[in-house]
Amino acid sequence: MTFLHRRALAGAVLLACAACTDSTAPARVAVSNPNFSRGDADDVSRVSGYLATVDRRAAKKGVGVAYAEALLTSDAPPDMARIIFATDRQLRLDSKWVARDPRRLSTDATLSYGVFSPLASASVGGPAEAAFDATFVTWNAVTCSKLQVHKIAINTFPSFILGGGLFPPADINDVGFIPGTFFDLVLGPGASQFVVGVTFTFMFIQVDANGVPILDANGNTIATDIDRDGRDDTAFKEVWFNDALAYTTTGAPGRIDIESAALHEHGHTLELGHFGKIALDLNTGKLHVSPRAVMNAAILGVLRSPLGSDNAALCGNFGSWK
Repeated sequence: MTFLHRRALAGAVLLACAACTDSTAPARVAVSNPNFSRGDADDVSRVSGYLATVDRRAAKKGVGVAYAEALLTSDAPPDMARIIFATDRQLRLDSKWVARDPRRLSTDATLSYGVFSPLASASVGGPAEAAFDATFVTWNAVTCSKLQVHKIAINTFPSFILGGGLFPPADINDVGFIPGTFFDLVLGPGASQFVVGVTFTFMFIQVDANGVPILDANGNTIATDIDRDGRDDTAFKEVWFNDALAYTTTGAPGRIDIESAALHEHGHTLELGHFGKIALDLNTGKLHVSPRAVMNAAILGVLRSPLGSDNAALCGNFGSWK
């Protein structure tokens, strides 16, 4: 089989379809009781027709969009999807970066990230790039992990999902603050009201000598696993923040702390999933989580440092990274 790499894809153009959202796709996990409990084992999920179309187009370039993971506001309804899949057959959240992956033009055991500065400011909350940068300083400081993420400049619109035109320049691409309309388009109706941020994971897929995707017996693309660790090989990540919501970098009440939200989303870029059970107390109307973690699926105030589950997961992913 043949693998396409970033340099070979640099001039490829992706045309996104603006009229293919499947807003009627049923939730995979039904939540019928308002006294609900949610957690990493029972994430409510949906299939997006928009992402399915992006997936088909991306396959021609040797990659596929696997899924999107959403961070919700604390008042999101219990049936709001937190994982949005490109197809109804892709049930796994098993992906991982490959160190020194030649397809990413990687020559060392690091990852690159970039911020699209023109969109790195919230309409309500102001400039956010410094907060984005601070989160990678935090993740890099986890001592058990040998992974280091370094920043590169991004000068072109890096959104593969919205058809930015070029293969993203970094491994991790912070597109910035996107109008809420696009959250509804890509993730489904209501996303603009309750989704704070979303991380899209793209994986490398198997292609033949002519660059044509190899399909399985069901007609699905097949993810690569060149290091044979049992996990799909991550190609790149794309991160959005919802500009329809109000943010703060100064602790203003009633707003979302940008650094806390970014630390969560960037945890997804490092292959961390959602941790903890989230339960609603009907007497107080408040959410309770167990255990508390940066990677809880709902944002519950300011949390700018990884806690026990966060650290353990990062160590499990990258403790032997080299």
